[in-house]
Amino acid sequence: MSEEFIIRTFSSDEALVKERINHIIRCSAKVLTNKGYDRTNRRELASARMMSTDTLYHYFGSKGKILYSIINNATSQQAACMEDCANELATVSHTRAMVGLIRKSYEWHDDNQDTTLFTYQEMKNLPDNTQQSIFDSEARI
Repeated sequence: MSEEFIIRTFSSDEALVKERINHIIRCSAKVLTNKGYDRTNRRELASARMMSTDTLYHYFGSKGKILYSIINNATSQQAACMEDCANELATVSHTRAMVGLIRKSYEWHDDNQDTTLFTYQEMKNLPDNTQQSIFDSEARI
């Protein structure tokens, strides 16, 4: 994650911070997927989470940081899914492993169509260095 996208918080309760961040990401993803990045304002993102804009921006600082977190989270989930699949297929032939990985990739994208579409549509709204971070994660997959 680029240094400009570090999550800000004053809380020392890591579990609480993680829970709040995940909540913000889930709720923001729903709003942004339905309305689009450019047509969504800070107030709408905050109200979807039933929190003030100050609380929302205390954690993320900007709408761009939320967007990055949504896309990065989805990419990380996909990478973890593919790594788990590769580990399960480690003892089969290379051909069966490749077929299994391709199948798993298609299944993941089928199960996560909204996320996949959202990611490809909204990547343009991220700064170039942040886009590169996502591309690097995609290369890992």
